[in-house]
Amino acid sequence: MKKKILCLQFKNSEQKFLFEDKVFIIEDKKLINELEKPAYKNTESELFIKSSNDLHISDVLQVKINLSETGYFLVSFVKDSLNEDRRKDLIEEISSLKSKAVQTNSTQLNKTKRIVEILNKYHPLYATFFNNGIYKVNITKVSQEELKFPILVLEKKEKRAAFHFGFKKNQSSLDTYSTFPLFDSEYLFILLFALLGSFGICTATFQIMNKQAIAIFLSIIGLTFNVILVVAMTSAIYKKGQQKNPFLRYYLCLFILLGIAIGIVGGYFISKFMFKTEIEDFNYSRFLLISIIVSVVALLSSASTSRLVNLIKRKTKKNEVK
Repeated sequence: MKKKILCLQFKNSEQKFLFEDKVFIIEDKKLINELEKPAYKNTESELFIKSSNDLHISDVLQVKINLSETGYFLVSFVKDSLNEDRRKDLIEEISSLKSKAVQTNSTQLNKTKRIVEILNKYHPLYATFFNNGIYKVNITKVSQEELKFPILVLEKKEKRAAFHFGFKKNQSSLDTYSTFPLFDSEYLFILLFALLGSFGICTATFQIMNKQAIAIFLSIIGLTFNVILVVAMTSAIYKKGQQKNPFLRYYLCLFILLGIAIGIVGGYFISKFMFKTEIEDFNYSRFLLISIIVSVVALLSSASTSRLVNLIKRKTKKNEVK
């Protein structure tokens, strides 16, 4: 039996793109730009499906399948091959794969395999897959599945800019961590909470040494912002329970340290020049040293405490699902 071949070709171009019923990694920028768009946005495209009587790339019936925090499939069918009833059946089968379970690279790989298994029964022309989310699907393992249509995996190579960091788990793995920006609004909040927390600790330390009752109130303020900082760090480092990038935790410590420095300086000068001292020969050097040590230990610990908070959140979510 003669194998089906998908042939794509641009108008006024001799170059042909040929695909069998396998997984293909697409790196051609021009081809990616056409294939990543839904059919209805491709009416001006010069790309045709040569193997289907020069069918225009937009003149297909298309189903979009989203994989949460992973990417999406655009599955293209010849219009006559998928009537309304079959289309409803396809959507119902795909919808049955939805789960409230915590997502991982492994769970999303298994879901991708199930999608392929379902699509095999409906004989699409081809499917494009864009894995642009947090969770990465091991394409090598997908290619080992039985395929009755080509899967065109769109790979956009990220530009290496000075404004992003990336970290790869290991050279042999296809799993990669997402990059993160050097500056984000979340980082400002982390800096602000560290600043207010250290300010509260600094002024509380002064009033404790000064034997004033207001030290209790200031200590509560410092503790409150410490707790808020832990929550902010957890939110910045994790997304749906998964660590965005292992380097991000340490990078955010720089913002905490900057916030501590500003908070300590502000707390020191306000304490020295605005608060009255009730004891003679107040030791400002000792006061400053204690404030710095307590602030650094308390506020930097949020980088580690965020692991525990995330773990508790994940376990709570699992219990809710059950």
